[in-house]
Amino acid sequence: MKTKIIEKLQEYAYFIWLILLIFIAVFVTYFYDTNKKNQIYLLQKSFDNVYLKKSINALTSKLKPRYIEINYVVQSGDNFESILDKINLPISEKENFLSTVKKQKEIKSIKKNQRIYFKIDRKKMLE
Repeated sequence: MKTKIIEKLQEYAYFIWLILLIFIAVFVTYFYDTNKKNQIYLLQKSFDNVYLKKSINALTSKLKPRYIEINYVVQSGDNFESILDKINLPISEKENFLSTVKKQKEIKSIKKNQRIYFKIDRKKMLE
């Protein structure tokens, strides 16, 4: 009797392993899905926290953008130095800009009502 049971088990061994593997896969998938739903719930719950919202708003409201974009319309009698004085650039940046302008022959002269676009990196200004 015992040998017949063992023979039948050996005959259906692949089928038994397949069913066992399916049960393990279903169990792991269920556990993973439950854990994922729990993490999403906890994350949404933490985002609904009033203290966290106020803290993030307080931090982000004090941040200033790194780049400043300035569109300047040239007035009569303006030169590059007077324009840079109006923009309030640091002295090192003014010198760097003026040396670059002197090298470029195309941009040495400016005309009235000409639009000049500046994109200033504030990283050096804030340090």
